[in-house]
Amino acid sequence: MRSSLCLAAAAVAALASPARAQTSDFTITVPVNVSGLPSNVTEMMIDCYVMPADLSNMTNEIAHGVRRFTVSGAYHSNVVISFNALPGKDPNLARFYSCTAQFFGTDRGVTVAYFPNGQNVAPNFPLAAGAAFNLGYSASGGWVRIPGR
Repeated sequence: MRSSLCLAAAAVAALASPARAQTSDFTITVPVNVSGLPSNVTEMMIDCYVMPADLSNMTNEIAHGVRRFTVSGAYHSNVVISFNALPGKDPNLARFYSCTAQFFGTDRGVTVAYFPNGQNVAPNFPLAAGAAFNLGYSASGGWVRIPGR
C-alpha cells in the first residue's frame, strides 16, 4: 500500500513538473485605467505585438499576445499577457513591443467593436465627461523598448 502511494505521488510530481517548467517567451503588464464607458460596452481586449529592431515591416513580427476580459463602466487594473514567439521566430531578436486596445459591446442588438486601431487616444464612442482613459504602456501608443534588449 505504501509503495503504491509513493508511486502515485511520484507520478503526480512527474506530471506537475513539466507544467511548472514551461514559461512564456514574453510577459507584458499593461496598466489599464478607463472609466465612463457606455453601458453597451461589455468587453475590452488588449493586443500586444513584439518586434525586432526593424519596425518597418509587420511581417517581422516575432510574437502576438491577446487578452480579452469583461468590463462594466470602468476598469482599473494591470492586465498581464503572457505569450510565446510565433513558429519559426526567434524570441531573442525581440527589441520592442506595442499594445492596442479594443472594446466590444452591442448597438441596437448588433455586436460591435470600438477603437479598432489601438493607439492611446479616446475610443470612437463617447466617454462620460472627465472620464479617465489611459493604457499606461506608452504615452504615445507607440513602440516601447523591451527592458534590457
